[in-house]
This record gives sequence, structure tokens and C-alpha cells, in this order.
Amino acid sequence: MIEVEKKCLVTPGFLDFLKNNAVKLGEYIFEDICLDFEDLRLIKNDIWLRRRNKKYELKLPVADHKKSDIYEEIEDETQILEKLCLENFDDLTKLSVLITHRQKFQIGDFHIDLDAITAPETDFHYNMMEIELMVESSEDYESAQKKILEFMRTHLIKNEIVNGKFVEYVRCYRQDIFEVLKANPHYAHRIIR
Repeated sequence: MIEVEKKCLVTPGFLDFLKNNAVKLGEYIFEDICLDFEDLRLIKNDIWLRRRNKKYELKLPVADHKKSDIYEEIEDETQILEKLCLENFDDLTKLSVLITHRQKFQIGDFHIDLDAITAPETDFHYNMMEIELMVESSEDYESAQKKILEFMRTHLIKNEIVNGKFVEYVRCYRQDIFEVLKANPHYAHRIIR
């Protein structure tokens, strides 16, 4: 399955709509540790590896698609090691530790995640939401993207670039990594500077 998502800022009106009309799927607190090699070779290639609550997850860009913001998600540790040509995760460097308090909702086929993010030992606080659809293949990307944008228009949610939590964290606390993201032609168009 391929996740098609749009990051947004939460509006009070939409928050009220969710609480009154959506099915609440649950609330979760989790820790995300973003990992890479010392030379940042994963991020430089728009590859994202994290350990969420001690379970590894890898997001690989779908190479055969003209859009650069569609990813294949791999959660099997053996497959992740194989894709990264690693024997274990010991050679990787911790880039960030982020704690997310997530509320999950569903409206029809749409999954909505409301996230409040903090980083230990900092004053980092960030709120955002993601509107998501899951599709079978990259050929379904355009259709899913149109559905998400129509959903946003219907609910008066601005269609603007919103940094993901890791990007916002490095923008605030790790300018060295943020500069790498800004220089990456596959990723630079998706961040607020």
C-alpha cells in the first residue's frame, strides 16, 4: 500500500467539525527517532528511516512516479536492512527524538491525524495535521491527491506548504541538516524556510 498525504495546519472550525462528525479511532503517544548515516546519505536521497516505539519504519520514494512526494512504506526489519544494505542498525546516527501525541479520526476513506509534537530537552512544540488516503499503486496517486484537495476545499483548509515534524524540528534546532534538505532538489520544494 502507498500512503498519499497532505500536511496541513489545524483550523478551529475543522477541529470542531472532526469532534462532531468524524469517527475517533484513538489517541496515541509515540516516540520517533529519525536515523541516518553520519554523511546523511538517506536524507540526501529522500529516504526516511525512523524507529517508532522501538519498531523500524522506512519510507522510500517511488522511483517510477513523476511526483517526488509519494513513498513506499516498509515495516519489516529484515526488508529494511536488505534495502539499506545493512547487517544491523548500529552504524546509524540519531538525528532527532520527537514525541507525538496523536489523535486519529476517520471520515469516509480519509484518515486524519492531529499531532502535537515535542522534543525532549528542548522547548520545541509543533501542531499539525495530516489528511491521508491509502492507494494500491502509484498510478492512483493523482486521483487520491485530487480527492484530498477537494476535501480540503470543502472544509476550508488552506492548501499551503506545511513542514513535517522532523523538518520543522531541524529548521529550529539542526540547521546543518536543514541546509541539506534545502539543497535537495527532490525535497526542497516541500519545505517552508
